[in-house]
Amino acid sequence: NSRRISFEFSTTSKADQGAEILIDNDKYFISSPNLNNQQLSISVNKNEPHTVRIRHFCTFLYFPCNITLKNVYLDNYSELIPYKSNKKMLSILGDSISTIYGKENYSFILADSLGYELHNASILSSTVSKVKGADNAINRYEKDLKPFKSDLTIIFLGTNDAANRVSLDVFENNYSTMIENVKKWNSQSKVFLVGILPREDIDYQTIKSYNSVIQNISRVYKVHFIDTSDWLFDRDFSDDIHPSLQSQIKISEKFLKIILPIIN
Repeated sequence: NSRRISFEFSTTSKADQGAEILIDNDKYFISSPNLNNQQLSISVNKNEPHTVRIRHFCTFLYFPCNITLKNVYLDNYSELIPYKSNKKMLSILGDSISTIYGKENYSFILADSLGYELHNASILSSTVSKVKGADNAINRYEKDLKPFKSDLTIIFLGTNDAANRVSLDVFENNYSTMIENVKKWNSQSKVFLVGILPREDIDYQTIKSYNSVIQNISRVYKVHFIDTSDWLFDRDFSDDIHPSLQSQIKISEKFLKIILPIIN
């Protein structure tokens, strides 16, 4: 029964980040550089209850992501009731392909299409294995996946290992370690291992070799493998590596076609 709801955010990070606020079916955004001790006030109909959700989006490039929701303000005598969503959780462990374009990335579109909450643990330049100068998923996957107990887990990594010519043995060992533990932590999660997309700067046979390793790991650990080799054409890329903004819906639809029959 409030006429207005206001949100106060704070951050010291210079990362490209923001907050998406959903009030019923309406979306509002506040993004950098306007996050440091800023308020966003939204008028609402005080004669009916509203469901309010907030989610953080961030592109981790040069600066770590960090944002605090400091306060939520309502009119006097209005009430804010804690709400536990019944939505299931989708976690994605990936690289720049899964985080570019922020809220317009395929990951947000996919989560909304499934009706899942999204936990996107993707970081630019991420590799599976330990590569100097890169973000190494083998060092971070436990803290990024274990606490969330996701219903659906997508691992979309490997393109930067191929670019850095990580040996297939090392790649297979590290990837297998991750999947073994992911299954151990959350045996109920449906896990999908995604093959590497084609790249202009890496020959077809090299990509095929890494994808064969990923597919073999999916067989060993009895999880799902997604072959992306025929998903995109040259026109669907913005450069030699990254799918374009326009192709994000296409990618989400490819995922949906494979995932929906399995989770249903």
